[in-house]
Amino acid sequence: LIQRTICIFVPCSNAGHTTVANSVSANNEFKSIMKIIINHRFFITTGLIIWVLSFFGEVSSFQPYSTVGILLSPILIILGLFYWFKYYKSSRGYYPKFWTVWKENLRKMRSNPFAGIVFLLKHIIETWTLITIFFMLFVLVGYFAIGNSEVFKTIKKYCESNKEILAKSGKIYYYGILINGKISKQKNNGFANFSFTIVGKNGNFSANSELTELNNQWTVETLTIE
Repeated sequence: LIQRTICIFVPCSNAGHTTVANSVSANNEFKSIMKIIINHRFFITTGLIIWVLSFFGEVSSFQPYSTVGILLSPILIILGLFYWFKYYKSSRGYYPKFWTVWKENLRKMRSNPFAGIVFLLKHIIETWTLITIFFMLFVLVGYFAIGNSEVFKTIKKYCESNKEILAKSGKIYYYGILINGKISKQKNNGFANFSFTIVGKNGNFSANSELTELNNQWTVETLTIE
């Protein structure tokens, strides 16, 4: 009874040790959580998953959410690569020697053509990650290249000034990242057809267009949206 009374007014040594232990444990748990979050695997894996889901979202006209994912995922992957370089340096004492590995595999492939395949299979996760990153870059570069071309500028100008299209789509906010098309040119004349997505006030619409070029001047012949 006396010991309990003293503990009420003056913290007992055991209670103090328990409080410190709980504080240390909570601090360690917090550090563990932060270590998981600030980890190259977390950023790279999350970025790749978001990008794949967003890619199929773009195909299914699930804008603007898919577009946000397409633009956000490269940022996450770049952060992941940054932390991977730091992790690699801290665990091995040096940064990745890509050129050395490349030359070593070329040397092995001279005597064994299957050595390169064996290397890729041993690093299957890294291989698929690199393939996906290259595909991401291909899609983004293709979008900016086609989106800023004269032929697609003609399409955008036509869409944003055509009353029938605007009546259906409402104000046009932007155009989907995935643009499928073909251009055929012969000297100053040409033909092109494009399929793309219009993201407007009234929703998302699939568009198909055909254009002709005469004396370096593109003209929209037909453009339908649905």
